Amino acid sequence: DGFHVNADGEFVPRHGLNLGLSLAVGDFDGDGLCDAAAGTINYNLDGRGNDGLVQIFQGVAANDDPEYPDPGGLAFEPVKYIVMGSDGGQGTGLGRRLAAGDFNHDGRADLVIAEDGYDGSNRNTGRVSIIAGATFDGPADSYTSLDDADWVVDGNSRDDYLGSSV
Repeated sequence: DGFHVNADGEFVPRHGLNLGLSLAVGDFDGDGLCDAAAGTINYNLDGRGNDGLVQIFQGVAANDDPEYPDPGGLAFEPVKYIVMGSDGGQGTGLGRRLAAGDFNHDGRADLVIAEDGYDGSNRNTGRVSIIAGATFDGPADSYTSLDDADWVVDGNSRDDYLGSSV
């Protein structure tokens, strides 16, 4: 199971999402707390099948408020939903493989998203995209497309499956 944004911009549960198929952790927003990105390949965008989805959950600091104690961990609602770009198709593998690292050396983890089944110039060339770490504006109420990725590389030849391991 997992969650998604419905047509009204509401955060609602979704059965069969299998969120957490892949995980990557890092301080994506630079606040000193560990955030988590969780992927699934079972998400359907606009009625298509197996489009994939990545959700980022912000780290929450512990507090010792006697009235409302919180051990910390991760926020319940995601702060970002990432879906395939406009040139993506079904079964690209978005959400199957994730990784994190500070590739631009700005002190924030960047998110690597692989789509090994992406059809670029040929069938199954694969694609790897990087979303740079950034400050979050609160719970997500819309999707972020991989069209907005900060760095993208596509495989060159048929069945390259670029991104089959990240």
